[in-house]
Amino acid sequence: MTDTFDDIFRRLDQLIREGNIGLAASVVRKLRHGKIPRRHLVTVATFARRTNLPQQAVRLLSPVVRPSRKAPAQATAAEKAEYAASLIRIGAVGEALKILDDLDPALDPQVFLFRAFGFVAEWNYDESIEPLGQYLSVKGLTSYQRLVARVNLAAAHVHERHVKEA
Repeated sequence: MTDTFDDIFRRLDQLIREGNIGLAASVVRKLRHGKIPRRHLVTVATFARRTNLPQQAVRLLSPVVRPSRKAPAQATAAEKAEYAASLIRIGAVGEALKILDDLDPALDPQVFLFRAFGFVAEWNYDESIEPLGQYLSVKGLTSYQRLVARVNLAAAHVHERHVKEA
């Protein structure tokens, strides 16, 4: 693979936005874990999660978030948040919410969104409403990020029968 990571990331983002998840997943699968520089791990893990490969995301970030004594590492807030989001996708919601509770959303606002995802995974839509609102109040979100949050917020309101808010 001779493309730079930035080229690969742009292509993956485009494929996902176009709904071509299968092709995007095949690109993510071709990335060799040992060849991914640390600065790109969280981005590759994000694409793995977004292409229905959360196990791959967990495997990528586990050595950083849950390091061994032989290979100590200090995970960033973004790495911990993405690890938690991937845990949610594989069903380890309790562990994910514990990780997210220890994170400061000021360091990574996606903590709000991922908390909401955790509550939804537990069928606790009412609890997801507040973090989704907090996420939507963050300045600098892209239109795509806002759309994802608004759709999830509307779904939570519909589930909770908050017709006016929905």
